[in-house]
Amino acid sequence: MNALKLKSSSFLGLAILLNSCGEGGDSVDYSSDSDLPETFKTLEIEWGEGGGMEYRSESIMLYPDSGRWELNDEGHIKSVLFQISKEEINGIYDWLRKNRFDRIESEDRGHVDDRGGIHIYATVDGERYGAGESGGTFIKDEYLENWGNVSDSIHRFAMSKVNAQYQHRTVFFDPSMMDTTYYLYFDLEGEIFYNQPEYEPAFDLVSKGHEVLLLSGPCSFYYALSRKDSLDYYKNPSQYLWQREWIAIDSGTQVIRVFRTDSDSLKVVQD
Repeated sequence: MNALKLKSSSFLGLAILLNSCGEGGDSVDYSSDSDLPETFKTLEIEWGEGGGMEYRSESIMLYPDSGRWELNDEGHIKSVLFQISKEEINGIYDWLRKNRFDRIESEDRGHVDDRGGIHIYATVDGERYGAGESGGTFIKDEYLENWGNVSDSIHRFAMSKVNAQYQHRTVFFDPSMMDTTYYLYFDLEGEIFYNQPEYEPAFDLVSKGHEVLLLSGPCSFYYALSRKDSLDYYKNPSQYLWQREWIAIDSGTQVIRVFRTDSDSLKVVQD
């Protein structure tokens, strides 16, 4: 989750963001060929990605004055609320019209196993427009550029709002974590701290800690110990223990302390 550290959007930032979504050059303005009304009284935009083999989905809801981003990772839900200005929502709506969002169509190309995908719907003054793709359903080729423009702009805009809510936290290891009996693997929200024997950090986790950016809510702590004197089938150190814990990080937490218990399990304390 730390890969997209964008700054909070302004209207200027939104304009740059929207104009950058068409990678093939300047996007053509098709708004005169759109059935979407020039203005709206009520608006609700829904973007979602999920399905496939992973129990993981992401969703975005945009309204004229607010929005919500939600991530469901194996049933652990992280949700962020944010404000939207009139200029921002008007810019997004204009982008839908310029890309003829109401004209985008999908088609069935036969059975496809375990293929997830994206759906986008816009409800404008009670009229619902949209399309989606997953399984054997694909966006028609002639609409792919417009579909990509719209999908990328919605997601990038929402993530600019979400990333503004990341908070600095400092992670400390208790000395119990540094027992040399086993090789240690540890990552927090996908950021690898230890992956012995291949990788050890340059930072001192015991005395100085390591600063990370995290959202409040459930965070993934992955912890594993491997034997130094035994190899598995792939000639890697054989695993003695692995543990993935989902721990809710409070909004006021500034320090996260990680311990190894007498039974070799993981313990996390928040300050």
